Amino acid sequence: MIDPTTPETPSDSPAPSPAFGATLSERAGYAVLSVAGEIDMTTAHLLRSALDNAHRGRALVADMGGVTFFGAVGLTILLRATSAHPGTVAVVAPAGRVRRTIAAAGVRSRLNLHDNLDSAVGSLVPAGGPLVTTVEPPCSAAS
Repeated sequence: MIDPTTPETPSDSPAPSPAFGATLSERAGYAVLSVAGEIDMTTAHLLRSALDNAHRGRALVADMGGVTFFGAVGLTILLRATSAHPGTVAVVAPAGRVRRTIAAAGVRSRLNLHDNLDSAVGSLVPAGGPLVTTVEPPCSAAS
């Protein structure tokens, strides 16, 4: 018999991890995904999902400042996100675990990596590309 006081959880849905958290906000018209906790084999799918949901056709900053553990799988997810959407994804990784993992892997040049949020936002172009204004030459009057 099912206990009606216990909510059912589908067996195919992963339970939320208390070791991972992500908060989506906006800054200067860009999505900012603030990530905290551990990124390892058990939470990597949560990071991937959060990045995919946050990007959705707009420029994105992944603020990794709150990450306490950052495994190779997390680095792979960041590399895929930045290479799939060049110029529209920036990563904030101040001194800490994320920065050390990136340095150890030697992939800093492949990430749009910044020390702070202001620098990251300033590096982005809108997801649709840079705005281009075309100026038409003035029409000359027919003689």
